[in-house]
Amino acid sequence: MNKDGVVDFSEFKRWWFSGFKSYSGAKRSMIKMKKNAANALEAIIKGDMSNPLTEELKLKKHSVEVAFNAPESAGTKFCFSLYPGGDKCHSIHQDLKSKYNTTVDKEEMDKMLKEFGDKETFDTMQWGYMELRLKMKGDSSELAKRLLEHKEGINSLHPFGKIALPKATSNGEYLEIGTMFPCPAELLKNIEYDKLSAIVDQIKGVDQRVHVDLELGTSCKDIIKGDGSLIAEAVKGFNLKFNLDVVENFKKVIYEVIKNPDQAGPLGPIAAFIAPLVLMQANAKIELGSDAFGDIKELSMMEPFLANFGQLFEGMAGGEVDAMLEERCDLSVLEEGALNEKTKMAMEFIHTLFDIFKEMNESGEIEFSGSIPNIASLNFNVRSEDLGTALHLGAKLAYDGKFKPRYEYATQ
Repeated sequence: MNKDGVVDFSEFKRWWFSGFKSYSGAKRSMIKMKKNAANALEAIIKGDMSNPLTEELKLKKHSVEVAFNAPESAGTKFCFSLYPGGDKCHSIHQDLKSKYNTTVDKEEMDKMLKEFGDKETFDTMQWGYMELRLKMKGDSSELAKRLLEHKEGINSLHPFGKIALPKATSNGEYLEIGTMFPCPAELLKNIEYDKLSAIVDQIKGVDQRVHVDLELGTSCKDIIKGDGSLIAEAVKGFNLKFNLDVVENFKKVIYEVIKNPDQAGPLGPIAAFIAPLVLMQANAKIELGSDAFGDIKELSMMEPFLANFGQLFEGMAGGEVDAMLEERCDLSVLEEGALNEKTKMAMEFIHTLFDIFKEMNESGEIEFSGSIPNIASLNFNVRSEDLGTALHLGAKLAYDGKFKPRYEYATQ
């Protein structure tokens, strides 16, 4: 019954008390499908010539677009792309690796792993990479240099502490900040990394992707510095586009895997997730609109949103936006030992971040890239006028909530 070629006593009892019944035709068919599912999945993992991924790879393309009061010109653009395997995935990973493969102290990492009794070493671990790019008003070499002067401050916030060697460089107008990170062994085990990596390796000739574009009619500048109400900014509308390109060849295996999830192991949920994307095709465009702004603003629940951002912020924070952005704690007046040294270093580092946000280009452009080897890479891009001001304001609110009370206590 368990296919081990041996009938033990418990299996004999099950057969005996079932009335000596043999398998029915339906039961035999189910056993055959389970075997086929397991064999097909193993064939893909092993790269056997009989598996569907050795045939000509075809992409199933999906496209969905939803718009509300679709803006003629976008004030804010969000762009997200995820590449599971393929040349683009590999290209992003190799580019990041070439820049940041020395951003963790190898000797310190091996020492830490040994102390924890881990069998892994720096060289045997799988490393991922990530990078943040900010467009500045001009050359950013001085800001990159200032950022690295705060290594201890960065490490006080970095999950790897002193073993981290984050890198900041100037690339023309762009300030590039990046690091590497280990892919946890337990995570790789749970997703059966070796098997998944083997499958991804077979589809590297095509670029599967998940791509999302979101355009808003408003911008950070319109919201923070404009005189219009928040609700007026909201009804400027948006346009959302979703594109998905996935290898169609998986469908031959997915039919069997979904019917027999016990044969698929941890890869079963992955098969179940991509099944609708492989077995069906979605193409849709939905356009919505509303000119009921006059009616909406009469609703009592909308009353707080009839104020502009500056009025609402002043009422909540007790000060004007511009004044708050200029304010920061003067660390030079602190007596020695009055404030925890790590807290002080973190505050100095955040002061540098304030200056970076102030020096960001008015067009407001930020790009984030990341990769996990042989699995997936991603790219996220945001553009919105005065995005730097919005980031500065968000960081300042967090700073005032966490560090300002400690500073005030230390200066009493």
